[in-house]
This record gives sequence, structure tokens and C-alpha cells, in this order.
Amino acid sequence: LGEYLGVSRVFFCEVDDAKSTLSIRSDWTCNGLVSEAGETRLLDSFGAASLAELRCGNVYANDDVAVDLRTATPKDSDAKINIRASLAIPLIKAGQLTSILNLHQIEPYHWTDEDIVLAQDMAERTWSAVEIFRAQAELKAERDQSRYILDSMEDGFGLVDRHWCVQ
Repeated sequence: LGEYLGVSRVFFCEVDDAKSTLSIRSDWTCNGLVSEAGETRLLDSFGAASLAELRCGNVYANDDVAVDLRTATPKDSDAKINIRASLAIPLIKAGQLTSILNLHQIEPYHWTDEDIVLAQDMAERTWSAVEIFRAQAELKAERDQSRYILDSMEDGFGLVDRHWCVQ
């Protein structure tokens, strides 16, 4: 996605509402940007208004953080990580903000409708793949635990139905 759109950084961050944090597990960068992988930040780093929009499932597009009224302050977190334009695609599952796909650019950049649709599609597809992977990992862990229990039993057992027939 980053290469296709010609942006400088792309990453997913997972939201932890209980801790009011977001975690970046991995990212893709170019143009000399430092990786943000492994970083944990406060949700407030998006700013109250932007975070409210994301929680509602609305896309946050900022073509130039230096002039946009939502971010044109000296304490702006975007300026601290050397970006000038950002796009944030929220993923809402079961009414909760679960993750955010972020795209960054080191120069001002106008996010087109096509950019946004492509990023939204990528966010949904990636999140679906993550959910499938996690479900498979949970099933494997359950299978391994059941196998361990059965392999370590010293006594045998059998199953019977309600008519006392061995299954």
C-alpha cells in the first residue's frame, strides 16, 4: 500500500481502551523515516477531536499538519515524528475502536477519494487476516492442550450416551 500510494510510512496500531493506548507492532517505511514498530502511545496523541471522529468510524485525513487547524500547534505529535500529511482509517468491531491503519507522508499530500477507498479496503482485508490468524492460533493452542491432557492421563475413560451405550 505504501509503495502503491507513494507514501512514507504505513502501520496498523491496536487500540487498548482500558489503558488508553495504541500499540504499533510493525510498520513499513521509506524516505528515511524511522520505524515506529514496538512503540506504544497514548490515544490522546491523535488529539481529542480527531480521536472522537475515529471512534465514530470516520476517516481522519490531514493534507498538511502544519496548516490544518486540528493539528497546527507546536505540541502536535505529527510534527514530532517528522510527517506533514496523515490518513487514519479506523476499524470498529462490536461498537469499539479496535485498530487504526495509518498512512504518513513527509510532505503535504492531498488524500484523494481513491486513496481513502483503497486504504479502507486494505484495512478491512488486513484485519480479517489478523482475526483468522488469531482464531487458528487459539484452536491450535486448545488442540495442543487437549492432546497434552489425553497423553498424560494414567487412567482410561469412555463416553456413554444417555442410554448408557458406549460411544
